[in-house]
Amino acid sequence: MRSLLQTTRVVAGPPVRWLRSAMHGPIWRKQFSRVKLGDELSFHTTSGVRLHGRLYSARPARAGFVVVHGWDPLGQSHGYYLGLAETLRSRGYTVLTFNLPGYPGSEAPPTPYDYTLPTLVSAVRAAIGTLIETGLVAPHRVVLFGHSYGGGLVLPTLAQEPNIWRAIIHGPSTWVEKRITGPGAPQRDFFHERYWRYMAPKSPVPLEVYLRVAQALYLPEQFHLVSDGHPPLLLLDGGDEEQKTWSFSHLLYESLPPPCTYYSIPGADHFCNTATLGPLLVSDRLVLDLLADYLDVWLWRG
Repeated sequence: MRSLLQTTRVVAGPPVRWLRSAMHGPIWRKQFSRVKLGDELSFHTTSGVRLHGRLYSARPARAGFVVVHGWDPLGQSHGYYLGLAETLRSRGYTVLTFNLPGYPGSEAPPTPYDYTLPTLVSAVRAAIGTLIETGLVAPHRVVLFGHSYGGGLVLPTLAQEPNIWRAIIHGPSTWVEKRITGPGAPQRDFFHERYWRYMAPKSPVPLEVYLRVAQALYLPEQFHLVSDGHPPLLLLDGGDEEQKTWSFSHLLYESLPPPCTYYSIPGADHFCNTATLGPLLVSDRLVLDLLADYLDVWLWRG
C-alpha cells in the first residue's frame, strides 16, 4: 500500500506543480498564449548518446544561453523554459534548450548504471558545443543556465569548460543530505522513484546509482570544483519560495568563492509562476521580464 501511495504521489506530482505555478501570482499579470517551440535539432555526446534540443534564434545574438532543465517529465518543454527562452530571445539572446539523457526525445544511456555525473556533464558540454557550432553566438559569449536539479550540473561543467562566459544557478536542490542521501533520510524512496519515472530507462535506475548522482549534484559537495577567478556566477531563487530555500541560497552565496552574486526574484515561485497546461502557456510576464531585466544588468555591467 505504501508503494502504491508513493507511486501515486510521484505520478500526480507534476500536474499539481504545473497548476500551482500557473495559478501563482495575480491573475491580472498572467498571459495566456499557445505554446511556441524553437527549431528542433539533435546532437550527440562524446559517448554517442543522441540528445534532443530546440534552438530559439536571435539575429544578431548579443550572447547565447544553454539552459539545463530540472527533473520534470516535460524536460525542456516545461513552461518555465519555454517562457524563459522566448523572453531571452526577445532581448536579443539565442537560447538552446535540450533534454538530458532519458528525457523525451533524448536517448537513454546504455544501461541504468550509466546515469552518472560524467554522463550528465557530457550532455551539457555537447549542448554548449552545439550552440557554438550554429555560428549564431560568439564562442566567448556563452552563458550556462541550470535550473533546479540542473543547477547541480553548472559547477561540474565549469570545471571542464573554463571558458564559459557567465553561469547561472536557479533554485538548486536543497538539503539533499537531510532529505535523501543521509542516514534515515525521510524522502529517499520518494525521490528515487520520482527520478527514474520521469525518464524512460529500460529498467529502474538502481538506488545506489541514484544516491551517488544525487550527492554528486548537491552544490555543497562541489565547492572544491571552483576557485577565485572562476566565470562570474549568479545564484537565483524565487521570493515566494520557502524559508529553507532562502537559507540554502544564503549558505551557497557565503560559501562560494567570488565572483558570485545572489538575487531573489520578487513574487516568484520555483518556476517563475509559469507553466504549460496542454497546448497553453500560462506565464507571469512581470516576473519573466523582471528576471530578464536583472540578467541584462548582471551580464553587461562593467
